[in-house]
Amino acid sequence: MSSLTGVIDQMLGKFSQARVTLHRLLQRFSSFSSARRAQMARRPKRIIQGIRGVDDRFQSGHKLYHRCTAEDITDDRFLPPRWRYFDMSVNWSKYSKPWDVIFDYPNEGIVRFTVRDLPQEIPRDGRVNRVKIISSSPVHVPYPDNYSHCEIHAFHGSTRVKNMGALAKKEFRTIMSDRGFILLRPLV
Repeated sequence: MSSLTGVIDQMLGKFSQARVTLHRLLQRFSSFSSARRAQMARRPKRIIQGIRGVDDRFQSGHKLYHRCTAEDITDDRFLPPRWRYFDMSVNWSKYSKPWDVIFDYPNEGIVRFTVRDLPQEIPRDGRVNRVKIISSSPVHVPYPDNYSHCEIHAFHGSTRVKNMGALAKKEFRTIMSDRGFILLRPLV
């Protein structure tokens, strides 16, 4: 990633952070009205699947949102051991807003990263003669009540990998920890 892209991404991240925090505050103020609470309990139309099918046309700049708890973060960093390396669940910005990922979990936080932030060349294990390069990418796995739901899968070529090996897991987690941006701090 070029340094200009990184600076722009950081600036946009800070703006998004403020926007998401404001959204949380507005949600809290609106919870005083039971009628408003009932209205808010309905899922936004944008995340209902309806008749829409799977869409795997990801672009490198698309944002992915992952839910987090207070145990997952220290300062402004998602802790490496807390990243799931197998089928990590995320919401896709193409079909959702950042706060949709915490719809049923209003006290949890949000970590944001982009498709281009996903690790692309991770060695599967430390044995030089048996090294396989693992890449990761999002796969659209929509739910009826969350069309934006995706999972991060690992691949060797076009073959899905379910066991990355200890070295690959550690590297994946470290890379994601470095690239994840805490968009909204969890309350719990």
